[in-house]
Amino acid sequence: MKKTMNVLLCGLLVTNGNLGCIALTYSAISVFQMVSEQLGIVFNYKVVASKIDEQSIDLLCDQLDISRNLVKGEVIKNVYKDRNDRRKFLDIVRNWADVAVDATQGDSFSDIYGWRRFINYTYAKLLIEKNGIPLLLAPQTYGPYKQFRTRFIAKKACKNASLLMSRDEISKDVLRNMGITNPITVVSDMAFFLPYNKQKMNDTVKNIGINVSGLLWNGGYTQNNQFGLSVNYESVIRTIIEELKSNPVNRIYLIGHVISHSVDSVEDDYTVCYKLAEEYGLECAPKFKTPIEAKSFISGLDVFIGSRMHATIASYSAGVATIPLAYSRKFKGLFNNLNYPYVLDLCSTSENDLVDMIDRYIFEYKELTNCILKSKNLLDEKKVMFVDEVVRWVKANEKYSKGGR
Repeated sequence: MKKTMNVLLCGLLVTNGNLGCIALTYSAISVFQMVSEQLGIVFNYKVVASKIDEQSIDLLCDQLDISRNLVKGEVIKNVYKDRNDRRKFLDIVRNWADVAVDATQGDSFSDIYGWRRFINYTYAKLLIEKNGIPLLLAPQTYGPYKQFRTRFIAKKACKNASLLMSRDEISKDVLRNMGITNPITVVSDMAFFLPYNKQKMNDTVKNIGINVSGLLWNGGYTQNNQFGLSVNYESVIRTIIEELKSNPVNRIYLIGHVISHSVDSVEDDYTVCYKLAEEYGLECAPKFKTPIEAKSFISGLDVFIGSRMHATIASYSAGVATIPLAYSRKFKGLFNNLNYPYVLDLCSTSENDLVDMIDRYIFEYKELTNCILKSKNLLDEKKVMFVDEVVRWVKANEKYSKGGR
Protein backbone atom coordinates (compact mmCIF):
# COMPACT_ATOMS: atom_id res chain seq x y z
CA MET A 1 0.00 0.00 0.00
CA LYS A 2 1.38 3.40 -0.99
CA LYS A 3 2.18 6.01 1.62
CA THR A 4 -0.07 9.06 1.69
CA MET A 5 0.46 12.69 2.61
CA ASN A 6 -2.07 15.48 3.04
CA VAL A 7 -1.15 18.76 1.34
CA LEU A 8 -2.99 21.94 2.33
CA LEU A 9 -3.03 24.47 -0.53
CA CYS A 10 -3.36 28.14 0.48
CA GLY A 11 -3.26 31.26 -1.66
CA LEU A 12 -4.17 29.04 -4.60
CA LEU A 13 -7.53 29.25 -6.37
CA VAL A 14 -9.72 26.87 -8.34
CA THR A 15 -12.81 29.05 -8.84
CA ASN A 16 -11.90 32.47 -10.18
CA GLY A 17 -12.06 34.45 -13.41
CA ASN A 18 -8.32 35.11 -13.30
CA LEU A 19 -6.83 32.25 -15.29
CA GLY A 20 -3.35 33.21 -14.11
CA CYS A 21 -4.26 32.49 -10.50
CA ILE A 22 -5.87 29.20 -11.53
CA ALA A 23 -2.73 28.33 -13.54
CA LEU A 24 -0.69 28.44 -10.33
CA THR A 25 -2.97 25.86 -8.71
CA TYR A 26 -2.87 23.56 -11.73
CA SER A 27 0.91 23.91 -11.84
CA ALA A 28 1.44 23.35 -8.11
CA ILE A 29 -0.53 20.12 -8.26
CA SER A 30 1.34 19.11 -11.45
CA VAL A 31 4.66 19.53 -9.60
CA PHE A 32 3.47 17.48 -6.63
CA GLN A 33 2.25 14.76 -8.98
CA MET A 34 5.79 14.60 -10.43
CA VAL A 35 7.09 14.24 -6.88
CA SER A 36 4.44 11.58 -6.25
CA GLU A 37 5.81 9.50 -9.11
CA GLN A 38 9.39 9.88 -7.89
CA LEU A 39 8.71 9.00 -4.25
CA GLY A 40 5.75 6.66 -4.57
CA ILE A 41 3.64 8.83 -2.27
CA VAL A 42 -0.04 9.57 -2.89
CA PHE A 43 -0.82 13.21 -2.17
CA ASN A 44 -4.26 14.27 -1.00
CA TYR A 45 -4.90 17.96 -1.73
CA LYS A 46 -7.20 20.36 0.05
CA VAL A 47 -7.63 23.82 -1.50
CA VAL A 48 -8.71 26.52 0.93
CA ALA A 49 -10.20 29.61 -0.72
CA SER A 50 -13.02 32.14 -0.40
CA LYS A 51 -14.92 30.62 -3.32
CA ILE A 52 -14.94 27.03 -4.55
CA ASP A 53 -17.35 25.11 -6.73
CA GLU A 54 -17.13 21.40 -7.39
CA GLN A 55 -17.26 21.84 -11.17
CA SER A 56 -13.98 23.77 -11.05
CA ILE A 57 -12.32 20.89 -9.22
CA ASP A 58 -13.85 18.43 -11.70
CA LEU A 59 -12.27 20.42 -14.56
CA LEU A 60 -8.90 20.56 -12.83
CA CYS A 61 -8.79 16.82 -12.21
CA ASP A 62 -9.96 16.08 -15.74
CA GLN A 63 -7.39 18.34 -17.39
CA LEU A 64 -4.54 17.13 -15.18
CA ASP A 65 -5.71 13.53 -15.50
CA ILE A 66 -5.74 12.79 -11.78
CA SER A 67 -8.29 11.04 -9.59
CA ARG A 68 -11.14 13.28 -8.44
CA ASN A 69 -10.84 11.76 -4.98
CA LEU A 70 -7.43 13.37 -4.49
CA VAL A 71 -8.62 16.99 -4.57
CA LYS A 72 -11.04 18.57 -2.12
CA GLY A 73 -12.04 22.15 -1.49
CA GLU A 74 -12.95 24.09 1.63
CA VAL A 75 -14.57 27.52 1.55
CA ILE A 76 -12.85 29.77 4.07
CA LYS A 77 -13.11 33.50 3.45
CA ASN A 78 -11.35 35.31 6.28
CA VAL A 79 -9.20 33.57 8.89
CA TYR A 80 -8.18 36.91 10.38
CA LYS A 81 -11.59 38.41 11.17
CA ASP A 82 -14.10 35.57 11.08
CA ARG A 83 -13.94 33.28 14.13
CA ASN A 84 -15.85 30.47 12.46
CA ASP A 85 -13.53 30.54 9.46
CA ARG A 86 -10.51 30.58 11.76
CA ARG A 87 -11.87 27.64 13.73
CA LYS A 88 -12.53 25.70 10.53
CA PHE A 89 -9.05 26.51 9.21
CA LEU A 90 -7.35 25.48 12.45
CA ASP A 91 -9.24 22.19 12.46
CA ILE A 92 -7.83 21.42 9.00
CA VAL A 93 -4.33 22.49 10.04
CA ARG A 94 -4.29 20.53 13.30
CA ASN A 95 -6.23 17.42 12.34
CA TRP A 96 -5.71 16.94 8.61
CA ALA A 97 -2.70 18.72 7.10
CA ASP A 98 0.73 17.10 7.00
CA VAL A 99 2.31 19.96 5.08
CA ALA A 100 1.12 23.24 3.59
CA VAL A 101 1.94 25.13 0.40
CA ASP A 102 1.16 28.84 0.07
CA ALA A 103 1.57 30.87 -3.14
CA THR A 104 -0.39 34.00 -2.12
CA GLN A 105 -1.83 34.14 -5.67
CA GLY A 106 1.68 34.74 -6.99
CA ASP A 107 1.91 38.46 -6.27
CA SER A 108 -0.34 39.20 -3.29
CA PHE A 109 2.28 38.78 -0.53
CA SER A 110 2.57 42.56 -0.45
CA ASP A 111 0.73 45.56 0.93
CA ILE A 112 0.14 47.23 -2.45
CA TYR A 113 -3.35 45.69 -2.53
CA GLY A 114 -4.23 46.98 0.93
CA TRP A 115 -4.00 45.88 4.56
CA ARG A 116 -7.05 43.57 4.60
CA ARG A 117 -5.84 41.42 1.73
CA PHE A 118 -2.32 41.29 3.14
CA ILE A 119 -3.26 40.33 6.69
CA ASN A 120 -5.83 37.70 5.66
CA TYR A 121 -3.28 35.84 3.55
CA THR A 122 -0.41 36.33 5.98
CA TYR A 123 -2.38 35.38 9.09
CA ALA A 124 -3.08 31.98 7.51
CA LYS A 125 0.68 31.47 7.13
CA LEU A 126 1.28 32.40 10.77
CA LEU A 127 -1.41 29.98 11.99
CA ILE A 128 0.12 27.14 9.98
CA GLU A 129 3.58 27.85 11.37
CA LYS A 130 2.35 28.32 14.94
CA ASN A 131 0.80 24.85 14.83
CA GLY A 132 3.99 23.20 13.66
CA ILE A 133 2.92 22.33 10.12
CA PRO A 134 5.82 22.60 7.63
CA LEU A 135 5.06 25.51 5.28
CA LEU A 136 6.44 25.78 1.76
CA LEU A 137 6.27 29.35 0.53
CA ALA A 138 6.02 28.58 -3.17
CA PRO A 139 7.78 30.64 -5.87
CA GLN A 140 6.15 34.06 -5.77
CA THR A 141 6.84 37.79 -5.63
CA TYR A 142 7.74 39.15 -2.19
CA GLY A 143 6.90 42.78 -1.55
CA PRO A 144 6.89 45.59 -1.93
CA TYR A 145 6.16 46.24 1.74
CA LYS A 146 5.59 49.97 2.12
CA GLN A 147 4.49 49.94 5.76
CA PHE A 148 6.57 49.00 8.79
CA ARG A 149 3.86 46.73 10.20
CA THR A 150 3.44 44.71 7.00
CA ARG A 151 7.20 44.36 6.65
CA PHE A 152 7.45 43.14 10.27
CA ILE A 153 4.64 40.57 9.87
CA ALA A 154 5.89 39.37 6.47
CA LYS A 155 9.37 38.90 7.93
CA LYS A 156 7.97 36.71 10.70
CA ALA A 157 6.01 34.56 8.23
CA CYS A 158 9.03 34.12 5.95
CA LYS A 159 11.48 33.48 8.77
CA ASN A 160 9.40 30.56 10.08
CA ALA A 161 8.71 28.95 6.70
CA SER A 162 10.02 25.43 6.26
CA LEU A 163 11.05 26.11 2.64
CA LEU A 164 11.32 29.57 1.11
CA MET A 165 11.19 29.95 -2.67
CA SER A 166 11.16 33.01 -4.91
CA ARG A 167 10.36 33.41 -8.59
CA ASP A 168 12.94 36.15 -9.15
CA GLU A 169 16.15 37.70 -7.80
CA ILE A 170 14.46 41.02 -6.99
CA SER A 171 12.21 39.27 -4.47
CA LYS A 172 15.20 37.48 -2.97
CA ASP A 173 16.88 40.87 -2.49
CA VAL A 174 13.71 42.21 -0.82
CA LEU A 175 13.80 39.33 1.67
CA ARG A 176 17.52 39.73 2.36
CA ASN A 177 17.08 43.47 2.92
CA MET A 178 14.35 42.64 5.45
CA GLY A 179 16.86 40.55 7.38
CA ILE A 180 15.72 37.10 6.26
CA THR A 181 18.70 34.75 6.57
CA ASN A 182 16.92 31.50 5.63
CA PRO A 183 18.07 29.74 2.46
CA ILE A 184 16.07 31.13 -0.48
CA THR A 185 15.72 29.05 -3.64
CA VAL A 186 15.22 31.21 -6.73
CA VAL A 187 13.46 29.27 -9.47
CA SER A 188 10.72 30.69 -11.69
CA ASP A 189 6.96 31.00 -11.72
CA MET A 190 5.09 27.74 -11.19
CA ALA A 191 2.93 28.45 -14.24
CA PHE A 192 5.84 27.42 -16.46
CA PHE A 193 4.83 23.87 -15.51
CA LEU A 194 1.32 24.31 -16.91
CA PRO A 195 0.67 21.66 -19.59
CA TYR A 196 -0.96 22.52 -22.92
CA ASN A 197 -1.89 21.06 -26.29
CA LYS A 198 0.07 22.69 -29.11
CA GLN A 199 -2.21 24.35 -31.67
CA LYS A 200 -1.58 25.10 -35.34
CA MET A 201 -3.08 28.18 -36.97
CA ASN A 202 -3.10 29.50 -40.54
CA ASP A 203 0.57 29.65 -41.56
CA THR A 204 -0.04 31.92 -44.56
CA VAL A 205 -0.51 34.92 -42.23
CA LYS A 206 1.20 36.30 -39.14
CA ASN A 207 -0.99 35.33 -36.18
CA ILE A 208 -0.79 38.00 -33.50
CA GLY A 209 -2.54 37.80 -30.14
CA ILE A 210 -3.22 40.87 -28.02
CA ASN A 211 -4.17 40.34 -24.39
CA VAL A 212 -6.00 43.48 -23.28
CA SER A 213 -6.11 43.92 -19.51
CA GLY A 214 -9.51 45.05 -18.30
CA LEU A 215 -7.86 46.22 -15.09
CA LEU A 216 -5.47 48.58 -16.89
CA TRP A 217 -8.16 49.63 -19.38
CA ASN A 218 -10.33 50.76 -16.45
CA GLY A 219 -7.52 52.53 -14.58
CA GLY A 220 -7.01 49.87 -11.90
CA TYR A 221 -9.25 49.14 -8.95
CA THR A 222 -9.41 52.86 -8.15
CA GLN A 223 -10.25 53.63 -11.81
CA ASN A 224 -7.78 56.51 -11.56
CA ASN A 225 -4.49 55.22 -13.02
CA GLN A 226 -3.81 53.20 -9.86
CA PHE A 227 -0.59 51.71 -11.22
CA GLY A 228 0.93 55.01 -12.32
CA LEU A 229 1.13 54.29 -16.03
CA SER A 230 3.08 56.83 -18.09
CA VAL A 231 0.83 56.18 -21.09
CA ASN A 232 -2.88 56.15 -21.85
CA TYR A 233 -3.42 52.39 -21.95
CA GLU A 234 -6.56 52.54 -24.08
CA SER A 235 -4.83 54.79 -26.59
CA VAL A 236 -1.83 52.44 -26.79
CA ILE A 237 -4.02 49.40 -27.41
CA ARG A 238 -6.06 51.17 -30.08
CA THR A 239 -2.92 52.44 -31.83
CA ILE A 240 -1.39 48.95 -31.84
CA ILE A 241 -4.60 47.44 -33.23
CA GLU A 242 -4.93 50.08 -35.95
CA GLU A 243 -1.29 49.75 -37.06
CA LEU A 244 -1.39 45.95 -37.14
CA LYS A 245 -4.77 45.91 -38.88
CA SER A 246 -3.42 48.08 -41.69
CA ASN A 247 -1.11 45.24 -42.78
CA PRO A 248 -3.10 42.45 -44.51
CA VAL A 249 -0.48 39.84 -43.57
CA ASN A 250 -1.47 40.19 -39.91
CA ARG A 251 -4.32 38.22 -38.37
CA ILE A 252 -5.22 39.65 -34.98
CA TYR A 253 -6.82 37.85 -32.04
CA LEU A 254 -7.96 39.68 -28.91
CA ILE A 255 -7.48 37.43 -25.90
CA GLY A 256 -8.89 37.76 -22.39
CA HIS A 257 -7.03 36.06 -19.53
CA VAL A 258 -9.28 37.34 -16.75
CA ILE A 259 -12.86 36.44 -17.50
CA SER A 260 -15.47 37.74 -15.09
CA HIS A 261 -19.10 36.70 -14.89
CA SER A 262 -19.93 40.36 -14.17
CA VAL A 263 -19.61 42.77 -17.10
CA ASP A 264 -19.21 45.58 -14.55
CA SER A 265 -16.02 44.10 -13.12
CA VAL A 266 -13.01 46.41 -13.57
CA GLU A 267 -10.83 43.30 -13.93
CA ASP A 268 -12.69 41.68 -16.81
CA ASP A 269 -10.54 41.34 -19.93
CA TYR A 270 -13.10 39.51 -22.04
CA THR A 271 -15.69 42.31 -22.17
CA VAL A 272 -13.08 44.82 -23.37
CA CYS A 273 -11.68 42.35 -25.91
CA TYR A 274 -15.15 41.51 -27.23
CA LYS A 275 -16.12 45.18 -27.68
CA LEU A 276 -12.83 45.97 -29.45
CA ALA A 277 -13.22 42.93 -31.69
CA GLU A 278 -16.71 44.10 -32.68
CA GLU A 279 -15.50 47.66 -33.26
CA TYR A 280 -12.49 46.73 -35.39
CA GLY A 281 -13.80 43.58 -37.06
CA LEU A 282 -11.28 41.29 -35.36
CA GLU A 283 -11.46 37.82 -33.85
CA CYS A 284 -12.08 37.52 -30.13
CA ALA A 285 -10.77 34.39 -28.46
CA PRO A 286 -13.42 32.35 -26.63
CA LYS A 287 -14.14 32.50 -22.91
CA PHE A 288 -11.64 29.91 -21.75
CA LYS A 289 -12.78 27.65 -18.94
CA THR A 290 -9.30 26.67 -17.80
CA PRO A 291 -5.75 28.04 -18.07
CA ILE A 292 -4.78 24.97 -20.12
CA GLU A 293 -7.36 25.92 -22.76
CA ALA A 294 -5.99 29.47 -22.83
CA LYS A 295 -2.37 28.37 -23.12
CA SER A 296 -3.23 25.85 -25.83
CA PHE A 297 -4.92 28.59 -27.89
CA ILE A 298 -2.02 30.99 -27.37
CA SER A 299 0.50 28.31 -28.40
CA GLY A 300 -0.67 28.55 -32.02
CA LEU A 301 0.26 32.23 -32.38
CA ASP A 302 3.39 33.75 -33.91
CA VAL A 303 3.45 36.80 -31.64
CA PHE A 304 1.76 37.57 -28.33
CA ILE A 305 1.44 41.02 -26.75
CA GLY A 306 0.21 40.76 -23.17
CA SER A 307 -0.52 42.89 -20.12
CA ARG A 308 -1.43 39.97 -17.84
CA MET A 309 1.78 38.39 -16.58
CA HIS A 310 0.50 34.82 -16.57
CA ALA A 311 -0.79 35.25 -20.10
CA THR A 312 2.76 36.18 -21.12
CA ILE A 313 4.13 33.21 -19.17
CA ALA A 314 1.75 30.99 -21.14
CA SER A 315 2.97 32.35 -24.47
CA TYR A 316 6.65 32.37 -23.49
CA SER A 317 6.60 28.79 -22.22
CA ALA A 318 4.78 27.72 -25.40
CA GLY A 319 7.62 29.17 -27.49
CA VAL A 320 5.65 32.13 -28.88
CA ALA A 321 7.42 35.46 -29.45
CA THR A 322 6.25 37.39 -26.40
CA ILE A 323 6.03 41.15 -25.79
CA PRO A 324 5.08 41.73 -22.14
CA LEU A 325 3.58 45.14 -21.33
CA ALA A 326 4.59 45.57 -17.69
CA TYR A 327 2.75 47.61 -15.08
CA SER A 328 4.69 46.37 -12.04
CA ARG A 329 8.16 45.12 -11.14
CA LYS A 330 7.01 41.50 -11.10
CA PHE A 331 7.32 41.37 -14.91
CA LYS A 332 10.89 42.66 -14.91
CA GLY A 333 11.95 40.35 -12.10
CA LEU A 334 10.50 37.28 -13.78
CA PHE A 335 11.80 37.86 -17.31
CA ASN A 336 15.20 39.20 -16.20
CA ASN A 337 15.53 35.89 -14.41
CA LEU A 338 15.30 34.25 -17.86
CA ASN A 339 17.61 36.72 -19.66
CA TYR A 340 14.68 37.94 -21.77
CA PRO A 341 15.09 41.66 -22.60
CA TYR A 342 11.86 42.35 -24.50
CA VAL A 343 9.70 43.57 -21.60
CA LEU A 344 8.17 47.03 -22.18
CA ASP A 345 7.46 49.22 -19.16
CA LEU A 346 4.08 50.96 -19.18
CA CYS A 347 5.16 53.11 -16.23
CA SER A 348 8.30 54.69 -17.65
CA THR A 349 7.98 54.68 -21.45
CA SER A 350 6.35 57.30 -23.65
CA GLU A 351 3.45 56.27 -25.85
CA ASN A 352 5.35 56.87 -29.09
CA ASP A 353 8.39 54.91 -27.92
CA LEU A 354 6.20 52.08 -26.72
CA VAL A 355 4.38 51.72 -30.03
CA ASP A 356 7.65 52.02 -31.98
CA MET A 357 9.25 49.24 -29.93
CA ILE A 358 6.22 46.99 -30.34
CA ASP A 359 6.38 47.53 -34.11
CA ARG A 360 10.09 46.69 -34.11
CA TYR A 361 9.68 43.58 -31.95
CA ILE A 362 6.88 42.28 -34.18
CA PHE A 363 9.02 42.86 -37.27
CA GLU A 364 11.89 41.00 -35.57
CA TYR A 365 9.66 38.41 -33.91
CA LYS A 366 11.85 35.48 -34.95
CA GLU A 367 14.67 36.98 -32.87
CA LEU A 368 12.34 36.92 -29.86
CA THR A 369 11.45 33.30 -30.58
CA ASN A 370 15.14 32.40 -30.80
CA CYS A 371 15.81 34.17 -27.51
CA ILE A 372 13.11 32.03 -25.88
CA LEU A 373 14.63 28.87 -27.37
CA LYS A 374 18.06 29.84 -26.04
CA SER A 375 16.65 30.28 -22.55
CA LYS A 376 15.04 26.84 -22.60
CA ASN A 377 18.01 25.19 -20.89
CA LEU A 378 18.01 27.85 -18.18
CA LEU A 379 14.27 27.43 -17.64
CA ASP A 380 14.60 23.64 -17.59
CA GLU A 381 17.34 23.93 -14.96
CA LYS A 382 15.08 26.06 -12.78
CA LYS A 383 12.21 23.60 -13.20
CA VAL A 384 14.44 20.67 -12.22
CA MET A 385 15.74 22.65 -9.24
CA PHE A 386 12.17 23.36 -8.14
CA VAL A 387 11.08 19.73 -8.32
CA ASP A 388 14.27 18.54 -6.58
CA GLU A 389 13.72 21.01 -3.73
CA VAL A 390 10.13 19.84 -3.27
CA VAL A 391 11.30 16.20 -3.30
CA ARG A 392 13.82 16.93 -0.52
CA TRP A 393 11.23 18.89 1.45
CA VAL A 394 8.62 16.13 1.21
CA LYS A 395 11.14 13.47 2.23
CA ALA A 396 12.23 15.58 5.21
CA ASN A 397 8.63 15.94 6.40
CA GLU A 398 7.31 12.51 5.47
CA LYS A 399 7.67 11.25 9.03
CA TYR A 400 5.02 13.72 10.21
CA SER A 401 2.33 12.23 7.96
CA LYS A 402 -1.03 11.69 9.63
CA GLY A 403 -1.58 8.70 7.38
CA GLY A 404 -3.86 10.35 4.85
CA ARG A 405 -6.72 11.07 7.19
